[in-house]
Amino acid sequence: MRAGLALTVLIGLVSGCHAQPEASPAEKPQIKVVAGGAEIKPVSQQDYGRHPGDKSMEKETLLQGELALADKPSARGNQVMQLRVFNPQSYGVPIQFNSGMSADLWLLDTKGKRVWAWSNDMMFTQAIRDTSLAAGKTMTVSFEVPDIVMAQVKPGFEWQARFMGRSTESPTPLLNTISMQAN
Repeated sequence: MRAGLALTVLIGLVSGCHAQPEASPAEKPQIKVVAGGAEIKPVSQQDYGRHPGDKSMEKETLLQGELALADKPSARGNQVMQLRVFNPQSYGVPIQFNSGMSADLWLLDTKGKRVWAWSNDMMFTQAIRDTSLAAGKTMTVSFEVPDIVMAQVKPGFEWQARFMGRSTESPTPLLNTISMQAN
């Protein structure tokens, strides 16, 4: 029984969430995307790690993040959103994940109620992963957003990217929730 459970955990499906290290944080062109009649505007550089009005988001973090639209659609023609996580420190930051999910993407309505989460239709390995993000490096997590979800986006809706890693050597949070408003 115990061996069967271990085998089931090892066979767990991992799909959709791809964390890829990059050489450096490159400036990407701003892309105008209209979804369900609402224009989605990426957060600006000065908004990294901040969410206005949420006091928990005012904490200083070890990493910086940006939620942005990908340059091109997925192979299936769906919109792709990317969470780019940058290490501004002069040292590598150790990160621990409690599963195969590196981050999640939520869509919230105008009342703050979750309408959709990228992880709803996913399965992840249940294994602790330890990694490190080197000084000056960026990790990108990509999320494919189905057209049916993009059609639901209205002005005032909000995208939230939630990084699932935690610091193993510091009480300082790694990254606050990153938000993007649909106008």
